[in-house]
Amino acid sequence: MILKLSLDGFIIVDKPIGYTSADVIRDIKRLIDRQKIGHGGTLDPMANGVLPIGLGKATRLMEYLLDENKEYLATFRLGEITDTYDCTGAIVAKNNYSYITQEIIEKSLPRFTGWIYQKPPKFSALKFKGRRSYDLARAGVEFDLNPRLVKVHSISLERFQPPDVDFRITCSRGFYVRSLANDLGEYIGCGAHVLNLTRLKVGPFKLLNSVALNELKRYNFQDLFPQIIKPMDEVVKRLRSLSLNTNQESNFKMGKPVSLFNDSLKFRDDEHLRIYNESCDFFAIGKYNAIKKLLLPFKVFSS
Repeated sequence: MILKLSLDGFIIVDKPIGYTSADVIRDIKRLIDRQKIGHGGTLDPMANGVLPIGLGKATRLMEYLLDENKEYLATFRLGEITDTYDCTGAIVAKNNYSYITQEIIEKSLPRFTGWIYQKPPKFSALKFKGRRSYDLARAGVEFDLNPRLVKVHSISLERFQPPDVDFRITCSRGFYVRSLANDLGEYIGCGAHVLNLTRLKVGPFKLLNSVALNELKRYNFQDLFPQIIKPMDEVVKRLRSLSLNTNQESNFKMGKPVSLFNDSLKFRDDEHLRIYNESCDFFAIGKYNAIKKLLLPFKVFSS
């Protein structure tokens, strides 16, 4: 049964292992009749966990969601190196790991915390000279991806039971847990790859509040499905907010800027703001021009 719903917001899916992010989109399109559906951050097929799905107008807010921090729980297997840096790849080397202690690992973690340059895996969706790098890697083409600057907010050792070690990782966009496993394994000398990976959090969305894909398929009644939709503005709660009166709202929706000459409104130049009307309905993202003291329409969501 396909539901014809006029819903704009986010569904927080617990992506199952074996599914691509595109597979999840495909299944949801079979459930609801929406032209615009997108996901907030690719999750590898071997991983499970939080995959935010934007519906309708919410797809226009994906850029804010992609910039949010992410939290993972990962199991690294010591002593084995794979070509994909995870358990789906071919094992290219096996090494002794018996000398690895909990202290050795804990002392190595600061090296991979903070702003670091990280080289992405060759088996990834990044492009190299116009082609997907995983296509080149599968074809045996020799190439090298440039390191990228990423931020790791924290890494904590959760379980030490060699050859398997669990980590909790909080990081910025662009970070690859697979690369961390490979780099950490290289640093401590025994090699490692990702055995299991669960995404616990993307911005405000947590695994605890997600819905399993199989469970989602049981929401086949129009009065039940809206209960799991998260409001659009939840992904931009880190932005400061501003309310407009009825006249300002009308002008803003027509693409006209709004004057903000109140000196108490100390917004930064080019700052993005959540915009609400007098009824407290979220209807736009505005961008502030500090020189002209104007609030400019950036994203307006028509009724």
